Amino acid sequence: MNIYIRFIVGWLLLGQLAHTTFAQTTALVEPQIDQVFQTFAQQDDFQGAVLVGYQNEVLYEKAFGLANREWDIANTVETKFNLASISKQFTAAIILQLVEEGELKLNQTIADYYPQYRKDVGKQVTLHQLLTHQSGIPNYTSLPSVWSDSLYRKYSREELVNKFASGDLEFKPGSQYQYNNSGYLILSRIIEQVTAKPFDKVFEERIAQPLGLQYTGTDDRQKIIPQRASGYAKTSGGYENVYSMYMQNLQGAGNLYGTVGDLFQWGQTLFGEKLLSAKAVDRMTRPYTDVNQQWIPPYENRYGYGLGIAKIPLPDQKPTAMAFHSGHIRGFSGFFAYYPAEEYTVIILSNTGEVSTARMNLINLEVAQVLNKVLAPNNSSKASPKASTKRKSKKKRSVAAKDLDQERDLEKAMTLAWEAGGAEAARQQYHTLLERFPYDYPDTQAILSRFSQSLLKEKDTEGALAIAELNSRSNPHWQTFTELAILQQQAGQKDVAAQYYQKAISVNPNRTEEEQRAFQAAQKALKILL
Repeated sequence: MNIYIRFIVGWLLLGQLAHTTFAQTTALVEPQIDQVFQTFAQQDDFQGAVLVGYQNEVLYEKAFGLANREWDIANTVETKFNLASISKQFTAAIILQLVEEGELKLNQTIADYYPQYRKDVGKQVTLHQLLTHQSGIPNYTSLPSVWSDSLYRKYSREELVNKFASGDLEFKPGSQYQYNNSGYLILSRIIEQVTAKPFDKVFEERIAQPLGLQYTGTDDRQKIIPQRASGYAKTSGGYENVYSMYMQNLQGAGNLYGTVGDLFQWGQTLFGEKLLSAKAVDRMTRPYTDVNQQWIPPYENRYGYGLGIAKIPLPDQKPTAMAFHSGHIRGFSGFFAYYPAEEYTVIILSNTGEVSTARMNLINLEVAQVLNKVLAPNNSSKASPKASTKRKSKKKRSVAAKDLDQERDLEKAMTLAWEAGGAEAARQQYHTLLERFPYDYPDTQAILSRFSQSLLKEKDTEGALAIAELNSRSNPHWQTFTELAILQQQAGQKDVAAQYYQKAISVNPNRTEEEQRAFQAAQKALKILL
């Protein structure tokens, strides 16, 4: 009994120590973070709410300005703001849930799941390309007059897609990145097609209820939503109300509302791999696009699934990864940032639409630098024991936390590319890595052979053939010719199979027992085929 009591007392003391240490950490950083946001509010007339978190704890949250100017009602940390394009990560997460359940495949096309969509385009564009803004479909929110006219009209979802998101392709799908709200509208329609439920119902059942996001939902300007902020435009003469939009026109791309607290809870659940598997989070936070510097200048960033991925410099360490997204809509601005390695969260939500992404990112960086001074590993004496232990024991990190330019696992990289865009994407990934790191892969024959067989097991016969053909060109060997011949024979391509058996025989030295057996087997197969 005494041992049991000592254990309980020790456990309570440890808990009290952790709590005290966290309180000390908060006391160190809170005044500095507050100074950053107070200056932001004074210099930029910032109106909204902010939150800063470390690991699963909130270090700082505060509200500024007015939620409703007519009634002089102040913003609070429980005020609901439109999330605008921050909404995209929720849509991406639902897509990945359906992928994990076997309902969707990322390398399948729009036409496979949304038969009402125009077929000539729908057959060319994959879900992966929609998620990564590489579809080539025109961005409907960039069309002339759409913001001043069309987005305020009440369209059915089908009318909206047909009228605004079904234009001719602007470029070959997968060939370039162009930020695109049409893609996420189409993804929301695919979700509805597959689940046979409205998007708002799917969001409620799959995200809001399981995660306990009580203050997050699909926005509807006609509904009475308690504690929702009014949206304002800042003019030279002060502020004015913005016109009420028909928010369903932005379904999947920017029609959610939420609070800073709920958004923090969302980030903890997502990056804590409690909603999606580690593999799915890895997919979501892997940058697929070319580098661009326009979104958060001057920092390089690329796009994953519903999230931007950037390399950000923090004091006294190499550039670190940041998963983020901004949001802008008439009357609202927002910024969500999560640092996977450091476990920092910075959230900014405003009920004015004029706060630029670049400015919000600079504020986010100021806050991250404050946190880093206190919590970085080289200042571990100031960090909590919990933080230090977790950082040492945490072996698994999101891909966003790695230096992806140094990703050298060819087989893994090709597998991820295949999952996202099929065999052609895998072949492109092969050539990209071989060009970038020509001396890192002295023997690709075994890798390509294994990969081809894995595609065959996944019943992607065409993909297996394509990779086997790539292997025979990259590694002209009797083994690669034989493997390709067998696959062609299984596919019913007898003439082609015969040609590769002949090539295998012509280059086979026929010396060792293995070579002799292969030589004889190829001759036997050739006799059957001819």
